[in-house]
Amino acid sequence: MDERADLEQILQTAMAVGVQVHKAGGYTARTDGAMRRVALALGADKADPAITATLVGLTVTKNDWSRTAVKSAVNAGVNFSELTELSGLAKNCDGKSPEQVRAELDTIVAGSKRYGLGVVLPAVGMGSAGLAALYGADAGGMLIAGLAGGVGAALRAWLIKRHLKPFVFSVFCAFLSISVVIGLQSLTGNLEAALAASILYLVPGVPLLNGTADLLTGYYLNGMVRLTMSTVIFVGASIGLLGALSLWGVS
Repeated sequence: MDERADLEQILQTAMAVGVQVHKAGGYTARTDGAMRRVALALGADKADPAITATLVGLTVTKNDWSRTAVKSAVNAGVNFSELTELSGLAKNCDGKSPEQVRAELDTIVAGSKRYGLGVVLPAVGMGSAGLAALYGADAGGMLIAGLAGGVGAALRAWLIKRHLKPFVFSVFCAFLSISVVIGLQSLTGNLEAALAASILYLVPGVPLLNGTADLLTGYYLNGMVRLTMSTVIFVGASIGLLGALSLWGVS
């Protein structure tokens, strides 16, 4: 009975680390490796992770006893600082008890910083303005690109809270950002640069990187899922962009 209880503790601890890595934006091999290292360091003889886009599963074996668990792990937004700390935790579990690892994990999660919209939206606006400058926009173009990017990002946050899918929110957000730029086009002499930069926030950079990493590390199904999601966002943004240009008569 003690062996079963110990194995359950190992399983739940490794699962907790893996779920957190997955939710923080880790690619599949990173989540797999973190769970495997934690489980083996805590005393399991064998660890077999199974990871999809929204689920994390793990089977651990010790002295011919096996336990399996599966948990939902929906991505909560990329947090690279948290990922770094979680990777460090997974690599330094030797000699620790499951309770110690869980305590360190709780400390990492509690100290994780997630910036509010008051910080994120101005940052998105400045990013769009900076890209407009790289495209050769004048000061007016930078201003309206930054404003359009910030407004569109605010709409995206609002729609995500209401559980709209990526294809849907990318259409509406692109339409709004492009419409803002067109409405203020008299402020710039380089409309094209402002238009292109205003939807920078819709580029799914991390899903593209993680999808590519999954393909390169042999997790083909998860890689295709992530790349397909990225494609869906691109298609939605393109529809929103073309819809706004057509509606407002801009060619």
